Amino acid sequence: TEGRVIVDAPDDEGVLDRLADDWRALHDAAPAATPFQSWEWARAWWTHRKKGRLIVLCARTGDGALAGLLPLVIAPFGPTRRLTFLGAPEADYQDLLALPAHAAAVRDAFARWLAGAAAAWDVIDLPDVREDSALATLAPPSPSLAARRFVHRVCPYLPLDDDWRRAAGKALRARVGNKGRKLARDFYVAFDLAGADELP
Repeated sequence: TEGRVIVDAPDDEGVLDRLADDWRALHDAAPAATPFQSWEWARAWWTHRKKGRLIVLCARTGDGALAGLLPLVIAPFGPTRRLTFLGAPEADYQDLLALPAHAAAVRDAFARWLAGAAAAWDVIDLPDVREDSALATLAPPSPSLAARRFVHRVCPYLPLDDDWRRAAGKALRARVGNKGRKLARDFYVAFDLAGADELP
């Protein structure tokens, strides 16, 4: 862990666009980042699926560099106000986005900030977090808060050896074909397979 970080939590409509360049740079620098943590995913989701009040927790080092961020949404969930990831539940894996050397400090700083803002939410629900995530070992920063960790679903995956169609099975092949045809009616769509040597 490196140093302390300073947290701010902009919640206005323009925050996503203001953070675009810093967000992209942080995403590129975080080796475990997924497409669902990218600025492009967050911007598209908020544009088309906007639900609730947006809050983006930003952690900066003493020199102002962005060391971590956590985009969240507060929205009604039954009788409660639930705080959850922006993009939930459509994303596969979700997490805070942080430079590896700062991940624990960012997690702890965000937890303290959220505890201090507890009047704004009733429950924090952070689904689909990987076991090796800094969030998976989050401890409540205050005795008045309780944390519970449980497996609510397992993200499936399909090992693709030589021919994904053979590995997928008839039902999945049919579903992919139907979705592809539906997309092709309105957009130009092309699918291809990339090998490990072609990926960054």
